[in-house]
Amino acid sequence: MGLFRRKSAQDRFAEEVIAHLRQAPAVREAVYDQSDFSIHVLYHGEEHGGRLYLENTFRECSGRSRAERRARIDGLIATITATTVRNLTWAEVAGRLRPVVRSASFGQTGDPGAKPLLVRPALPYLGEFVVIDEPRSMAYVTAEHLREWGRTPEEVFAAARANLSAIAADAVEPVTPGKAMLHMADTGDSYFTSMLLLDGFLAGLAPRVGGRPVAFIPDRDSLIVIPDGPEPVARMLERAEQWYLDAPRGVSPMAYTCDESGCVVPYRTVEPGRLADLVHRSEVMLAAAAYGGQTPALAARYEREGIDVFVGNPLVAERPDGTLFSVAVWPIDCPTMLPHADLVCFRSNTESLMVPWPVVARTTGLRPDDSLLPERYFVAAWPEPAVLDQLRDEAVTP
Repeated sequence: MGLFRRKSAQDRFAEEVIAHLRQAPAVREAVYDQSDFSIHVLYHGEEHGGRLYLENTFRECSGRSRAERRARIDGLIATITATTVRNLTWAEVAGRLRPVVRSASFGQTGDPGAKPLLVRPALPYLGEFVVIDEPRSMAYVTAEHLREWGRTPEEVFAAARANLSAIAADAVEPVTPGKAMLHMADTGDSYFTSMLLLDGFLAGLAPRVGGRPVAFIPDRDSLIVIPDGPEPVARMLERAEQWYLDAPRGVSPMAYTCDESGCVVPYRTVEPGRLADLVHRSEVMLAAAAYGGQTPALAARYEREGIDVFVGNPLVAERPDGTLFSVAVWPIDCPTMLPHADLVCFRSNTESLMVPWPVVARTTGLRPDDSLLPERYFVAAWPEPAVLDQLRDEAVTP
């Protein structure tokens, strides 16, 4: 009778990372080395490859949700695939740049040797990154690439969007107007999800779907557009949530539409009820995943720099009716980088107050740290007694 060794948590984690690596276009092969808990990664067009050590990310993923684990693993992979394009001139890459939409914390690993990716805010909890497109791979543009090319971030983003605009012009064939669902599945070179970054693109699909377009990008390869309507949007939000959670490379469970100027904005509804609850639920989920990817990296950076500050995740709670809400904790005894949340909890030895975020922002004068994505708010100390009295007056029960 043979003896079988049960796989360890480290072995299972390595298998999870390899599954993600094999979906990265730049990666040719990935082999697990159990002896030092690492993965040897080979890239297309390169002979020797590199080694990906898993211990830090494994510890950071402990106890995290599935979406948060995926965000951390995606970030780890982004930092290594970003280094696969070397010694290319601006003339060689300018026409191959493409913008992509990822979680706002994508690429943040806490590794002091990691090259920071070029990114700017796109939509709530999402960032716009730039990749260099090749027939069988893509590599993320870093700040180091900009120095090599002698270009500004604005020039690189503009070039990427201009290239995408040329692709988008032929992306959707004209059809007879009418109610329809449009599902655009990317085969690796179409960048359909990125097209939401182009002003006017989503608005231009109104005749194609027969109404105000509402878009979903649950994973990196899928753009779904439907006509606006309470029931269709609610059903699609429920489907998009599961799609996002199950996808190896999820992007967002949220719905998006366009404003009067044609710019893409998060879908909102003013009427309370099932649709409003689902809209809010999807934003809470996306925020939790984005902050879950940012928190370990930011905490590690502050520790290296000797900065004594608490970096907390928003806490997510579910009510009996299935609605979600998030809570950021403002502790009494230490400086804090506060994440955005529905409620702020002021916790001391004698009380615990839950106060809506807008009230806290107005009463305490919160200001975001513009250098962080997703945004956080530095609070140095517990509010003064008079301010705390005002907060008590507007405290709520979730």
